[in-house]
Amino acid sequence: MLDPSTIKALSQLHYDREMEAEADAGAVSMLNQVRIDPIGLHQFLSTMDHSQDHGWGDWLEFLSTHPDTKKRIQAIEKLRLPSVEWNHSLLTQAEWSSLQTACGS
Repeated sequence: MLDPSTIKALSQLHYDREMEAEADAGAVSMLNQVRIDPIGLHQFLSTMDHSQDHGWGDWLEFLSTHPDTKKRIQAIEKLRLPSVEWNHSLLTQAEWSSLQTACGS
């Protein structure tokens, strides 16, 4: 039998997933508005998805506060504006190099 705190936590998962999906949509919307291609968010989530694939599939989504990563990627693909001339960088080359150095890449 599940204790009350576990039941409460499980009941909140759907709400938390909706908030995460809204946050993704808001991020893509903002990026679209300033003509920054949200493909970077797509690529980040794809990388994260591949690194987390342990064969648990739907169980991880069921227990997670975040939506399934593949579903997040699909949503970003739908929200990304087609045929837009994207600004390619917010950072100067020097700033980008500095950020890469700070991140160890």
